[in-house]
Amino acid sequence: MPAGAFYHVARTHVSRTPSPQHTHDFAEVFWIEAGAGVHLLNGRPEELQTGDLVFVQPSDVHGFQARGPAGLTLLNVAFAADTLDFLRSNYGAFPHKAALTPPQLRRVQEWAEVLAVGEQTRLRRDAFLLQLLVVIGDDSSPTALPDWLRHAISQYGRAEHLTGGAPALARLAGRSPEHVNRTIRQALGKTTTDVVNELRLEHAARQLRMTDHKITEIALDCGLENLGYFYRIFAKRYGVTPRRYRLRERAVVR
Repeated sequence: MPAGAFYHVARTHVSRTPSPQHTHDFAEVFWIEAGAGVHLLNGRPEELQTGDLVFVQPSDVHGFQARGPAGLTLLNVAFAADTLDFLRSNYGAFPHKAALTPPQLRRVQEWAEVLAVGEQTRLRRDAFLLQLLVVIGDDSSPTALPDWLRHAISQYGRAEHLTGGAPALARLAGRSPEHVNRTIRQALGKTTTDVVNELRLEHAARQLRMTDHKITEIALDCGLENLGYFYRIFAKRYGVTPRRYRLRERAVVR
């Protein structure tokens, strides 16, 4: 680590020629920006593809090899060895490896570009790592789902898609409604309607907390024209009516 720096950011391109295996006295997190390959970690190979994110312990011995002629591009952030222990002691265990959706990958790349410019302070390091833990700890796009469906669900959560219902989710996924519903059932034990309504209710809850929009307007914006149905499924999800939810969430903490 450079003297006085609390982290280091680097982008590396790996060819099909295996990189030398190595270890170091700092921890790191890396993610695959493009390509596919193998991460040889402590003598055991693990497959890597675009969007995979991996935390490496200071004692780990590892190296890389690309699968195809285009190579493997990864970006890594290195930081002090005791930082992982601090994060785990304060925020609990987190996975060694995670799969980022395309929107999550773009977000993390943007954060890293900002992190690479300017003074390499402890505050900027910790802010980045905490944001990263929030992203990989988000279970709104379950890893049991294929990438094409996780990406569609993340896009559907935007307000402009909510009124389209299950057909809109299928269009975003580029698959037939039957295929989408079958995949969701197999992976989550739910229907497409269940997933769509969960996303609608999450949007409604945000609007109730953060805006003064009328409840009827919020229901319509979510694509739920039957107000009685909206009240019923909202109360089932959050345990209170939309009005009581707004009052509770917007109450001043004393």
